[in-house]
Amino acid sequence: ALVMQQSSINGQDSVLYEGKVTAVQMYQNASSGKVLGYYVGFSYKPMKALKIESHLNYTYGRVEYRGEQPLDHVPPMFGRTSIGYEYKRIKLNLNSSYHGAKKLADYSNSGEDNLQYASANGMPSWYTFNLSGAYSITPSESVLVQTGIENILDRNYRVFASGISAAGRNFWISLKFKI
Repeated sequence: ALVMQQSSINGQDSVLYEGKVTAVQMYQNASSGKVLGYYVGFSYKPMKALKIESHLNYTYGRVEYRGEQPLDHVPPMFGRTSIGYEYKRIKLNLNSSYHGAKKLADYSNSGEDNLQYASANGMPSWYTFNLSGAYSITPSESVLVQTGIENILDRNYRVFASGISAAGRNFWISLKFKI
């Protein structure tokens, strides 16, 4: 496993880079690493027009280098559950996206996970509810009106390792033409 670690060049632990004194870091071989996880998903159609789907992902990653450390880019548990309805020219979908919490102790010290954007307790868990629909004006779906509302509960959240908070409650509408 390769890990980003403090290092040196010509015996110096820092260099002058673009006018700033900057610590030297290099990817180095760790003695070993492990990534474990699971994915669970299902799709169920209790009737022709109704479909229920759910997916859940969990990953655990550690590297053995000067003691056991968290591995970079390992998101907290996340998933999505949706209920879809399709009848003739109408399509409706209600879904929820969700992420588990990530403790500070589970962040890599390399900086790749954007620890600086975490709260004092790490990244909190979050979930959203979203509703969308579509109506085909023509039988061939060559003219389609789509609309939706995302983040219905207006949650303040950020996707793991992102430095940007997601959008609050928002509405959208589109008109799609196929020629």
